[in-house]
Formats: sequence, structure tokens, C-alpha cells
Amino acid sequence: MALIRTVNAKPPLSATAPRGRLLLLALAFAALTSGWTGFRLVGLNLADFFLVAAAILSAVSLAAGRVTLQLRWQFLLLPALVLMLMARDAIVFDRLPFQQLTAALYTTGESVGETAGGSAAFLGRILLCWTIIGVATSAFRDRKDALVRLAGFWSVGIGISAVWTVVQYAAGLPDLPFLYHVDSAVRSVGLSNHPNSLAETVCVAIPLFCHYAFGREKKVQLRMLAFIGLTAGVWSLFLSGSRAGLAMGLIAFVGSGVVRLRLSGRGIWGIPLGLLATAVGILVLPQVWATTRFSAGSAQLSNTARAQALQEGFEIFVSHPILGAGLSSWLGEMVPLILLAGGGLLLFAVFYAGIGSVFVRGLRGSRDELTAQLSWSACIVLMFGILNNGIVERYLYWPFILAFFLTLNRANNSSTSEAQQ
Repeated sequence: MALIRTVNAKPPLSATAPRGRLLLLALAFAALTSGWTGFRLVGLNLADFFLVAAAILSAVSLAAGRVTLQLRWQFLLLPALVLMLMARDAIVFDRLPFQQLTAALYTTGESVGETAGGSAAFLGRILLCWTIIGVATSAFRDRKDALVRLAGFWSVGIGISAVWTVVQYAAGLPDLPFLYHVDSAVRSVGLSNHPNSLAETVCVAIPLFCHYAFGREKKVQLRMLAFIGLTAGVWSLFLSGSRAGLAMGLIAFVGSGVVRLRLSGRGIWGIPLGLLATAVGILVLPQVWATTRFSAGSAQLSNTARAQALQEGFEIFVSHPILGAGLSSWLGEMVPLILLAGGGLLLFAVFYAGIGSVFVRGLRGSRDELTAQLSWSACIVLMFGILNNGIVERYLYWPFILAFFLTLNRANNSSTSEAQQ
């Protein structure tokens, strides 16, 4: 149920209305560029500008009485709590909202800069990656075609980044002069700001690549483009050098195959194919792994640094278990621990209650293959959060939100059909 629902006598916003087209276009470009975390203007991701435009268009349409938006608790409770924790940080810990707490070095062309973290930045990113997308997308809850298009734009953007990664490596091209990224001589970043970010975008998009490449009733051109995206994505995982990406990419691919078999009525083939995949993995993966950072000397250093960071984060949580030690006080290697250290058990509970509710509702529509693959992508996001610190990236929560509204759309259509009979 919606916490607040703005009701208007006029019909909901549609993709055919002028503002409907503009809002859908803003969301589409936000989805398309969400994985391009290296594209930044005045310190903001390119996707942020489209998300702000979507928020403005939603507000203008609402004020003009041409739209009904669903303001659900799942999208409102988290930023409300973060706002209260910001006030707590200022009063108790003497940390102003815009105070710089942490910074990471990045390069842009030949210049070096840094990105700062703080409670205000954390709130802004939560609003962008979760609340604005959730509320603005609700305008199209009755338009399955619009939701499907958004899923397509989201996966296409990640595919473009993967293709650029492969082209850059194969042709020996330099980094784009305007790309904002960590400096690494041996690991590719694609259009992302970090090799791990590139790997995560590819992993969460693999289910959709598989859906478009191998799903039912897909056009030949779409299958070919999806297969190119999938191939480039797998290659990008190796070029990124992300150990979590390599592991999660394999899990994402196998899980996508299971979803495809289950919905095609050939689930019985899952057992022999799973055994075959296991046998191939035992024979081939040791040789493949030997060429990656799984076996590289740098892996031991990475493991040591990761263990030290996790210990530091756990100590911060233990010292402030209920409300945390302050937002962005620890930005280590694990999303759950970031939440526990910054906002304690309260922030942890609210965060996972919100996205968990959206995730579970999306699972109810898993009889539809696109919705099922989006739900599997969302599951990959949750699993990836145990291995990395991506929590407010703009590409993360599209699968949750789109699966959620596709399921609601299906349920509403079923109710309408039953009422008409």
C-alpha cells in the first residue's frame, strides 16, 4: 500500500502526453547513463542531471494536475531517517552536513582530483539512486511498455560501457580525456570510475543480456545486440581484474540460465546442464583463474587491506551499535557494515526493510521472464554488496524498482480483467 497517494480526477500520466514523453525520456537517459560513473560534470554523475530533470518534471506535472505519483514508504523512509541522522551527527558528533570526512583520489585526463564523502552527500545520493527513481517511475505504473523500455535503456547503457572496454583494450586506445576514474595501468574501467564499478555493472546486467539474447519471441537484431553485449561484458569482467566481479559474473550467468529453463518449461534440463557446467568449471577454471587477480601477488595485499578495513568497520559498529558512529564514518568493503557503522542497527533495518519489501514484491511477478530476470539482477546487487562497498551508485536499484512496478502492473491488469468478467 502507498503511504501517500496523490489522486487527481484526470487520468495518470502516460507516455503519449507531452510531459509524459519528457519524463519518460529523462528516466530513459538516466537509466542509460547510470552505469557511466566516470562521466561527471561539476562533480556530478551524468545520470544525476537526468534524475534531477525527472524530479522536476514529476513535480511540475503533479502541480499541473496531470499526474498521479505513488509516494510509498519504501522510497521515503530511508531518506527521512538519513536526514534525522544528519541532525544527530551535527549535534552529537559536531559534524556539519557538508563536512568532508573521506576522499578518494581520481584522475581526469592529466589532472588529479578527489571525491569527498559526508552526510549531505550520502543523503543526496540516496535521493538520486532510490527515491527519485522510485517515485518518478511510479508515474508509469500502468504502462508496461514504458517500464520495459526503461529496462532496455538500462541494459544498453551498461552494454555500451562493456563494448568500449573491449574496443579500448583491443585497439590500445588511451582513457577518454574527460573520464573521471581511478588510475590503474593494468585494470580497465570502461566508462566507470573504478574497475570494481565496471565489474558490478556488468554482473547486474548479465541477466538482461541473457534475456534479450536467449528469451522467447525476440527479434534477430535484438538477439545479436544482446549477444554482443553479453560477450563484451564477460570480456570486460576479466579486463576489470575484479575478483568479486569474476565470481559474481559466473553466478549471474548460471542463475540466468536457470530462470530461462524454468520459465520455458524445460527446468528438468537444469540438473544435467548444472553437472556439465560444474565439470567444465573443474577442468577449465583453474587455468583461467591463473591469469586473473585471484592468483596474482596483489591479491594477498588486497586481502590483507580488506581484512584490516573490515576489522576497523566492525570496531566502529561495536562502539555505537544502535545509531552508529555517524554517516560516512566508514566506507569500507561491505555494504551491510557501512550501514551498521554509520547508522547502527536502525539504519541497517530501515535500508533492508525498504529494498527488501520492493525486492520481495518483484519476486511475485517472476512468472514473467523479464520481471524474473530483473529480480535475479536485484539478487546479484544484494550479493555483490557483501563483497564491495557500492551502496549509492545510480545503476544499482533499477532492477528492484522496475521488477516492483512490472509486478504491480500485472496485478492491476489481472484485477481489472476479473472485475470486467
